[in-house]
Amino acid sequence: MEPPPPAARHLGPPALAVVGLVEEHGAVLVEEPHGLAALVDEAGELLEQAGVLEGVLPVVAVDVEHAALRAGLRRGLGLVDGRGDAVDVQDAGERQPAERRADALSRERIVEAAIELLDDGGESGLTFRRLAAHLKTGPGAIYHHVANKSELLTAATGTVLASTTGAAGSSDAGEEPVRALALAVFDAIDAHPWVGTQLSRTPSQPAMLRIFECVGQQVRALGVPAGAGFTAASALLNYILGVGGLNAANARAMEPGADRTAFLTTVSVAWASLDPGEYPFIRGVAGQLRDHDDREQFLAGVDLILDGIRALGRRAR
Repeated sequence: MEPPPPAARHLGPPALAVVGLVEEHGAVLVEEPHGLAALVDEAGELLEQAGVLEGVLPVVAVDVEHAALRAGLRRGLGLVDGRGDAVDVQDAGERQPAERRADALSRERIVEAAIELLDDGGESGLTFRRLAAHLKTGPGAIYHHVANKSELLTAATGTVLASTTGAAGSSDAGEEPVRALALAVFDAIDAHPWVGTQLSRTPSQPAMLRIFECVGQQVRALGVPAGAGFTAASALLNYILGVGGLNAANARAMEPGADRTAFLTTVSVAWASLDPGEYPFIRGVAGQLRDHDDREQFLAGVDLILDGIRALGRRAR
């Protein structure tokens, strides 16, 4: 039996959506499609307007509290889209008994699992489908704790960086708290390369605000005048995130399992062979590239910025 045509009064003309229930080998029109929501594409984003489901749907989450659907789901209903293609069905609020775990699903467990996927494959490696498989649950259950991928990325970033601001200790005057904070953020980005991208992409997220607040307090404690505080703190923060992100990007650019020393030696030799008239500086520092330590070089850069911040404080006195 052919599925019914899309019900424009419910789904809207552009929908390539779920329009029918398949019961007893026949398709029945979904009279109230607002009881449906969809996990659309590999990213697994929940549509904001349930029922208007555009695109090709790999999975549909069914709200079993919707009276018209509850009985059908118990009978093992199927769904078809506007093209007549079958669509997988999943209860939005329940997991199958075989998939239940002794430890209850929580936001914390979801975020921890997301961090593992992000560490393994970067942002593209995190989809709600993969996350659900990793947690042995269904995508619908995850949506009870996080609304979408953006919220999940923000939560994961915040979890990774939660301990970094504590590394600075109090806001007492001194440069060691600044170095400790800078190094804690650098190490966090080095261990989780995707964090640098997330911080730069969403500068207003809580993790970024907490780091900036901590940097600003430390800069103020060094005696920087109020009128120069924003510039000084921004320069320091941009250096921390910029170098941390670049270091992480360089690490990702290397072949898996590649030896860092061998890689730097190869680049150093290439630099040393450049035209001396066109690249005198790069030729001169080729040996330093080969022998440098990333963390030591990073801290040396922090000290250069601190020298400038100290000069601001002296001029203000």
